[in-house]
Amino acid sequence: MKTRYILLCLVALAATVFAQVGVAPPYDNSKRPALPLPAAYQLAFTALGPATNQLYCVEAHLMMDFGEPRWSFTFIRGPRVHVSDVS
Repeated sequence: MKTRYILLCLVALAATVFAQVGVAPPYDNSKRPALPLPAAYQLAFTALGPATNQLYCVEAHLMMDFGEPRWSFTFIRGPRVHVSDVS
């Protein structure tokens, strides 16, 4: 019985350690993004392909939560179409 608790604690400790390894520190907001807005928009525009004749960009914002910043665009035709994580 005692062995089960020890094994359970070891597994929980290992899971906690491995969960912390993948977490990146927050991005430094004083730095400019590596990809400027016009270039990111061009990538999103290219990713949409022929649908660009029917869609309009209604929103663009820079996501800087963790890791490298990513541009996120929202295109609309009727219902919203969301293209995110353009980096």
